[in-house]
Amino acid sequence: MAGEGCFCPQAAFVKALVRRLVLDKEESLLLDLEAGLESFGRSVVEGLDLLLIVVEPGMRSLDTARRILGMASSLGVRAIRVVANKVRPENIETLRVRMRENGVPLDLTLSYREEFGRRDLDGAGVFDFADPRFEEDALRMLQSVGSIPSPS
Repeated sequence: MAGEGCFCPQAAFVKALVRRLVLDKEESLLLDLEAGLESFGRSVVEGLDLLLIVVEPGMRSLDTARRILGMASSLGVRAIRVVANKVRPENIETLRVRMRENGVPLDLTLSYREEFGRRDLDGAGVFDFADPRFEEDALRMLQSVGSIPSPS
């Protein structure tokens, strides 16, 4: 809510909840965190098995990803995957070069889909829109997530 100030109480709550949560062997917890560095500065992601960093084709996003990569390793995150989202075909090579220059690995690319942007503007859902290429990309991402090493 506006005027609440610092994100600290919310971050502390999520961190405490995640630390006390008990999952069965076949269960997983998926956290969709706010974009940016706040969750890392507050150690919300400490000790995660997998961190999925989503970057968009832009230098601010790559800089944030680079900073997240540095913090994640010091917070004991076991595996990290980087997904470039909303990438237009004409930008993919430049993005790959910029990511390499900034030390940000690229595990998967999800192409920009004009239809998703239009549907979002119209307030329509995206899950009832079929796009075979996007579905293939998303399936590869899920398979990548499933390939993290099991906890010791």
